[in-house]
Amino acid sequence: MRGFVIWLVVQFALLYPAQSPLGKPVPKFSDYAVAEIYTGKNAAPKITHDWHLFRTRIREGASEPPNFAGNYRIVHWGCGSDCLTGALVDLKTGDVYSLPFESLWLDVFATEGWRGKGLLYEKDSRLLIVDGCPTEKCGTYYYEWTGTTFQLLQSGRHSVEK
Repeated sequence: MRGFVIWLVVQFALLYPAQSPLGKPVPKFSDYAVAEIYTGKNAAPKITHDWHLFRTRIREGASEPPNFAGNYRIVHWGCGSDCLTGALVDLKTGDVYSLPFESLWLDVFATEGWRGKGLLYEKDSRLLIVDGCPTEKCGTYYYEWTGTTFQLLQSGRHSVEK
């Protein structure tokens, strides 16, 4: 009987994949796979005026191997209590890009029973999941990295009962 229940659960999961709050299938890392992981020498990050205040953290992060989309490194740092911000560094070229938010708050509704998970990403995928409060609209945001910008795929708001 236990085997049948497990089989039934698997069949249900295959027929009805995880849904976002909007009723669409939730994007998966494997849907945005990259073919190669960069193993060459990392280029020095190009620190422009916009990134001058964070140059040390960006340089430290850019010395590490890729952790996103094959040849990129997501570098993030704190910006207050349960807040993070950061940049995306192309390890081949040294170009530095903005993340799709200025700051991400994780604990805005912690007292109400919800806390964001932060940034979720994989080194072999172009999918970035942002879970928290990048604006007043807390939720889960799914972005695809296009090579020059983050394209919002979908989002779902977290509603907090008061």
